[in-house]
Amino acid sequence: MSENYNEQEGLQEEPMQEELGLTDKIVGVLSSPAATFSSVAAFPLKTIDWLLPFSILLILIIGSNFVKTSNPAIAAEIQDQQRQRVYKMLDEQKKEGKLTTEQVNEQKERLDDQLKNMNSPIYLIIQGVSIFVGAFLIFFIICGIYFLIAKFGFKDNATYQGVMVANGLVAVISMIQVLITTILSMAMNKFIPDTSINSFMAIDRTSPLYFAGIVDPFKIWSYAVIAIAMSKLFKAEDAKKYYFMVFGIWIGWEVLFFILRKFVPFMAGM
Repeated sequence: MSENYNEQEGLQEEPMQEELGLTDKIVGVLSSPAATFSSVAAFPLKTIDWLLPFSILLILIIGSNFVKTSNPAIAAEIQDQQRQRVYKMLDEQKKEGKLTTEQVNEQKERLDDQLKNMNSPIYLIIQGVSIFVGAFLIFFIICGIYFLIAKFGFKDNATYQGVMVANGLVAVISMIQVLITTILSMAMNKFIPDTSINSFMAIDRTSPLYFAGIVDPFKIWSYAVIAIAMSKLFKAEDAKKYYFMVFGIWIGWEVLFFILRKFVPFMAGM
């Protein structure tokens, strides 16, 4: 009897697992993602866990764009890139007989006027709204793809909210990337959109070498943690399938864009 009582007393004295706060979860994504998402999976998922980090990331991106374009050298570089891309598209449409010389010149003049106002308040507001709307749309679509594969392809106990929490919390890694690219851009007087090899080398976007240059340590880190997050949240026995899914979709997306750049003139500079 006394032994049973002692066993029960010992069980009662075991500390219960406490739910991590949002700050602890964000820190845990960087320090120990597997343990962090195992803990997150033990409690009801919260909307704030994906909404707040992702929103902060978008605010940082908007702020980063403002800081970069405030640099005259970077602003001129961005304007030249946009001008070259649009000019090339217009000239090809002229060759194909879709536009007259007058129409091409009018559109070029209109583009030049728009680029001159790149740092105007109205332009920045429109850009900010576009980033928020576009980013959330892409976020929901990608989460939907992950969810469908995890739920119906892997037959795991996946939820759409779980996918959003996994991707939203991991946004902290992208926050670090945004800060680094902002600092590097200002230090080098050069527009650096990300930390991929292509951002530091002048490679034609339609060249096979450009496809090889998509390697980005922050993207690899981010996608690896997303795979870990979903495997823990959905209690998968084998996490490898999530690595294959996440990295497979990323590479497939890059291949698709590479092909589009090859055959669609307007996308050559994207």
